[in-house]
Amino acid sequence: MSSYCVFSILSKVLLASLCLLSGQAQPAPRRIALLIGNSEYSGRALSAVAADATLMRAMLLDFEFDAGLIQNAGFAEMRGAVGAFVGRLGSLGSRDAGLLYYAGFCAQTPTDTYLIPVDFGGRTDADLQARAISVRELQARFASQHSGLKVLALSGCRDYNETSWNPVAGQRAGNRGVALAPVRGDIAVILAMEPALAGAQDGARPYGGFMIAMREALGRRDTDLLGALLSAASRFGSSVSNPQRAQIAWQLDGPANDFRIERVAPRAAARPPARSTVRDFLVRVRKEDSGYGLYSYLLFPSRPAPTEEARYQEVIGVYLSMLETAGTSSFARRELNITYIPVTGLVGPPATPEKVLAAYDYEGALKIIQAQRPDLDTRKGPYVISSLVPLTGATGRMKSVIFQDLSAVPQDLIPLYIREFEALVAQERSWASETMDGFLLSLRTAIGRVASEGRNAAPAFSFVIELWK
Repeated sequence: MSSYCVFSILSKVLLASLCLLSGQAQPAPRRIALLIGNSEYSGRALSAVAADATLMRAMLLDFEFDAGLIQNAGFAEMRGAVGAFVGRLGSLGSRDAGLLYYAGFCAQTPTDTYLIPVDFGGRTDADLQARAISVRELQARFASQHSGLKVLALSGCRDYNETSWNPVAGQRAGNRGVALAPVRGDIAVILAMEPALAGAQDGARPYGGFMIAMREALGRRDTDLLGALLSAASRFGSSVSNPQRAQIAWQLDGPANDFRIERVAPRAAARPPARSTVRDFLVRVRKEDSGYGLYSYLLFPSRPAPTEEARYQEVIGVYLSMLETAGTSSFARRELNITYIPVTGLVGPPATPEKVLAAYDYEGALKIIQAQRPDLDTRKGPYVISSLVPLTGATGRMKSVIFQDLSAVPQDLIPLYIREFEALVAQERSWASETMDGFLLSLRTAIGRVASEGRNAAPAFSFVIELWK
């Protein structure tokens, strides 16, 4: 089998002149990022992807990026997430930066390269055009946004053996790199290959080669993020042993040469670290663990009708793929939020939406709902209830509880909706009753943006987001 990984970064820069008075303080640059890590393909798993994506997000957070991460995304979720992210790029200023990172399988035709969703299953170039994400189209969409630095980082594995998982075997002559649109003066392209992907797949090392080089580059004093990307790509590319697969590490032209993504200077007061969210199953015979920042519960008050099972499985699948399990997190509970899924018994690995729905504890979910919101329609759902304290066993309404009704959210927008909520939750460094009002306002604003960006027009649906004080 012949396989290797390609890492490609395409970056677009348009530096507008700054009309600021001399000596006037400039606001900190705005930085946004979307990370997609696809590892759980039906025919072949990429075990290094989850670690790579998580490490990249940690690096971006260190540079003050607002970085959202989704994992094991299907085509609809990838398309919607990318569309929403590109829409946000238009609001960047000349000193701002946006970065989209993808790790997972890629496939190449003679004219384009595609990012492969976990539910792809295609066999032809036409399938790629219909059910995968075109890199050329991404380049064009990035180029249409005329401010700030745009970075597209693709850490992809391509396999040219037609008998293996990926049957789409198109390639450029000489196997010398991904198929890209012509490089323009305001775009930086960084390419790297890794012929030894199998080492990452079989667990022989925790990270892919590029991420190892990236981590070492950022360990050097005064290294900016873009400089680290260039340095890591150069070092990574020089390690390729097969000259037939060698390619330049990167190209830079135009104003991209002068752009730096520096670490933001420390504030006068120390800022607590961003909180990550983990998930766990709330088995009927146990209570929640204490010490988390925010407790959220995915609640189904009754069994779904056959026509609604797909919606419920979609919601479960998003939580399973997006959130790290509580037992595997290296952070202390005080640094984490948690989302619980009630179940009647242990769900054996691997946890799938079908398994979780079959084991779901409807009785336990109904008890939580009736204690906190007895007026909710128990024929509908799903609901998400979030609280500053555990809710299992509560006999009355608790204060500062957020209720979300997902029953009317279109199924293809559910992943965007949940991801936006989790991204905002991560930004709350400390939770208290007085912070809930501001969080609720931010959540309503963000969800409204998802509604418009996810479909390029506000869809005709209503969602319920309430705060009980």
